[in-house]
Amino acid sequence: MLLAAGLLWLAWQALFTPRRFSAVVNFMAFYLLMALVWVRLDAPDIALAEAAIGAGVTGALLLTALGRLPAGTSAGADPRRWQRPLQYLAMGGTGLAVIWLAWVAARNRKSAGRPATRA
Repeated sequence: MLLAAGLLWLAWQALFTPRRFSAVVNFMAFYLLMALVWVRLDAPDIALAEAAIGAGVTGALLLTALGRLPAGTSAGADPRRWQRPLQYLAMGGTGLAVIWLAWVAARNRKSAGRPATRA
């Protein structure tokens, strides 16, 4: 649960922080935490690819692109007023989907331990 909460928090920070450098660093941290999730799921090959491609290569490309941008430009990091409720709705829907998937997984785990009955 801590990994899932950390992923959601880092995703929010990467998308909605007003400073571009902080957004890139949060993006890279998100992929490193995602690699830990894959390790926890006993998929070390996917975890290695996630860390190398997501945090390593993509993070380096984003930092390079960030270094080439002029200092005074703004990419519209602060969303428009009408977009804010949609962002909250999307994050709330994602949170509910994660809770529902965890509930279904727990229910299936309980039913897997029961003996099968014939009708």
